Amino acid sequence: MDVCYLYDSAGTWIAFQDGDLVFDRGGAFLGWTPWTGDGTTDVVTAAGDYLGTIVPVDSDRARLYALSRHPYRGYPGRPEEPSYPGYPGHPGRLPPVPLPAGTRDINALAASAHHF
Repeated sequence: MDVCYLYDSAGTWIAFQDGDLVFDRGGAFLGWTPWTGDGTTDVVTAAGDYLGTIVPVDSDRARLYALSRHPYRGYPGRPEEPSYPGYPGHPGRLPPVPLPAGTRDINALAASAHHF
């Protein structure tokens, strides 16, 4: 499993990315990154709704923010229903940072309602 741990601005681990799939801390599917081929890291739900954008911190950690003005990119289709990815282990915290202008934190628990 090649995992990238995703954090909010407070430094709390909220989700993880495994390949192009994004899961909450408990392994429930949140969304996927269908447009990684064009260099973006936008996350959309299984229904195709924008969830957030991954902002890298280092090789295996990133922040997950929702951009307040995110352009509609069209319907990306649906990924295959993912299997349970397993628990990736607790990565600890990151230092808190101020939210970048035009962003808000993702509430990953609320977002986990977007199941297949």
